[in-house]
Amino acid sequence: MTPFELEARSGLVPLFPLPDNCLLPGELQAFHIFEPRYRKLLADALEGEGLIGMPRFLSNWSRGEFAHPAVRPVFGVGRIVSHEALQGGTSDIVLQGIARVRLVDVLRESPYRLARVAELPEHLSDPERLRQIVQELFDLVARASSDLSSICYRSASDQVPALELPGRLARYIRFDKGVKQGLLETDDLVERLVLLRDCLRSGECSVFRREPNLAIRTQKPFPN
Repeated sequence: MTPFELEARSGLVPLFPLPDNCLLPGELQAFHIFEPRYRKLLADALEGEGLIGMPRFLSNWSRGEFAHPAVRPVFGVGRIVSHEALQGGTSDIVLQGIARVRLVDVLRESPYRLARVAELPEHLSDPERLRQIVQELFDLVARASSDLSSICYRSASDQVPALELPGRLARYIRFDKGVKQGLLETDDLVERLVLLRDCLRSGECSVFRREPNLAIRTQKPFPN
């Protein structure tokens, strides 16, 4: 069973949509939760399966529909791996992406959207080419970084599952808004990594010269 199948036993996830944000499998992202509806979402998630869906708004959304914006049907689901309650009822959390899913239906809209989702299949068309592309990605990021002693450079490519590689590399990469959505919507692992490699080569995505800090560091995305 996949991590999503093990953890999302109900097949339901609360949705925390944002205009331009995507969450990839293996990626860590920090969020400050302050709106009342999402404070309720967080409380329910912590009492339940600990999962949150992160759909991106459709490109033609308007401010007038901000309460219930239309969202893209393919998105990432994250597990809450860190939670810090703050004064005034707000919270800081860290999500770790665990799966790509497709929206099946929305069961309710208020106080937050609760959705039924289906996990997307993962395909591997060419295992030999996959190993080649993985090494090319590590080399591209390592060469572009000014810190060649970084975790990324020191990590052997076979230590990171290919499914999680784009998400693990996300801490080093400044993504174009649409690229992460394209990665989420690509079912074949080889095609997904080729897309990321080509975006790095073309400059559509760029590598941070120094590893940016995560607001709340719960674990290292790469093994030592």
